[in-house]
Amino acid sequence: MRNDERLRTIYEVMAPYIVRSERNWRDYLAFASRFHKQSFDNILLVYAQDEDVTILATKKQWAGVGRNLISRPKGIAVCVYSNARLTLDYLFDISQTVGKEIHPTNWQLSDEMQKALGERLTFSHGFQAQPLPDLLYALAREAVNDNYEHYLQGLRQETKNHLFEEIPAGGFEAQYIQLLSDSVSYFIGKKCHLPDEAIRMGDGMRQSAILIRFTGCPSGYAVTSISKAVLLEMERNIRIINRERKENM
Repeated sequence: MRNDERLRTIYEVMAPYIVRSERNWRDYLAFASRFHKQSFDNILLVYAQDEDVTILATKKQWAGVGRNLISRPKGIAVCVYSNARLTLDYLFDISQTVGKEIHPTNWQLSDEMQKALGERLTFSHGFQAQPLPDLLYALAREAVNDNYEHYLQGLRQETKNHLFEEIPAGGFEAQYIQLLSDSVSYFIGKKCHLPDEAIRMGDGMRQSAILIRFTGCPSGYAVTSISKAVLLEMERNIRIINRERKENM
């Protein structure tokens, strides 16, 4: 079997699996949060091939930060779209490299970092001061409300001749918004190493198990894209805070 055919098979098997239950969906989101800069398709492929990876990059990217691959490492195949043509590339975990020490963003936020980050995000978004889990949920809700219409348009076409078509438009939209909001909040909460019980959510995932299965990959694309935007903003602020601290030492 050619590599591209193998990846297609992996994708076709894993896509239904991650939306089979709320637990599967949560497990996938927790894994995906480690790789928030990757696309949904490639995160799904990585998830299917090795759930134990931590930090991934291509051979060229590792060389760029001063790390080299160990002898004959096994790469994880992912897709690269170039000029509308599908090609393959391979990612390698940091455990498969040696060399210069790297310092990725520390997402296990200290109390001091939570306070400083919270102040910056609260000010920039016009929120009320609130604990980190509530702030993450507010960011998730805001980001979903700003972006869900784009993803909902495609789902409206897919609900034709389906039981969801019988749900009033506003009811379906409300359920979808809640599902995305809870999923994004969970995604970014796991990125920040919060335990499940600390992550603020509504009843979107619990009440919408059928909706998760039905929306499947479209929800995966939406959650991944929206979460990425929120986390990139958080990461920029974390770097600014760390830089200011160094300058004031």
